[in-house]
Amino acid sequence: MQHLNPELLAQLVDEAAEPDAAAHLATCAECRAELEALRSQTAALRELPELAPRAAEWNALEARLEAEGLLRSESAHGAGPGAPWPGTHGRDARRGGAGWRGAAFLRMAAALAIFLLGGMAGAALRGRLQSEGAQRGPAIAAVPASSEEAARSVRLAETAYLDALGRYLELSGTGAATDPVTRLAALESIVLTTREALGAAPADPVINGYHLAALAQRNATLQQLAVAREGWF
Repeated sequence: MQHLNPELLAQLVDEAAEPDAAAHLATCAECRAELEALRSQTAALRELPELAPRAAEWNALEARLEAEGLLRSESAHGAGPGAPWPGTHGRDARRGGAGWRGAAFLRMAAALAIFLLGGMAGAALRGRLQSEGAQRGPAIAAVPASSEEAARSVRLAETAYLDALGRYLELSGTGAATDPVTRLAALESIVLTTREALGAAPADPVINGYHLAALAQRNATLQQLAVAREGWF
């Protein structure tokens, strides 16, 4: 029996299950237990205080993402690291960019997602990919017959990509270790940002992809912290 993959379980933390997933959960105690653990951990995470960066820190983060090649510099267009973010003018700029909710925010969130997700994607997903790889391969290669199958193929391809990226970073030694608590706070911010964006564009495949990837990695990080905590005793 093929279990529900990490991305789908992460999605079900906040969303209702489709009929096929609901039928599987009704008969699979292992997947039910994993889903309940994710929901419990997510509920605990939501009780934590908000850790939004100060306005001045966004500029430093932008500079770092540009240095990593994950964000295109706007200096050629007259905007430097010290300039206000797009969409922050007048009162919003004085309030630290409270009105910044457009494409610039999503662009940066996407780059930050790639930057953060790469370092741990392989470790989080490799176990299930190894056990389910033979079943997933044909599904990715096959021509989708419906929009649902196409969406599933996209999710599987994203998972395979994240696993390959994580493995590459592991072998090349370029994946810098990130403190799990810091990573968790950043991933939660990405989840909330992409969820807000999906309210405006629910069918956008790119935003959906980032949202599901961030959900999966957030929950994987929660599991990592839970295992580490058990090891303290």
